Amino acid sequence: MKILVTGSAGHLGEALVRTLREAGRQVIGLDVKESRFTSVVGSVDDRAVVRQCMDGVDTVY
Repeated sequence: MKILVTGSAGHLGEALVRTLREAGRQVIGLDVKESRFTSVVGSVDDRAVVRQCMDGVDTVY
């Protein structure tokens, strides 16, 4: 299962990405701010970025 987490540089986003990865899930972290939990730096307002991130994604948080 491939999961997209928006706000991955925030407190809750980081915790969610960490937990999902520890559970063996494939996670893409999206945020406007770089962090070790952010795979893609960009905004949810940018349709092209979201479209790119959504490729093969089953769930979005």
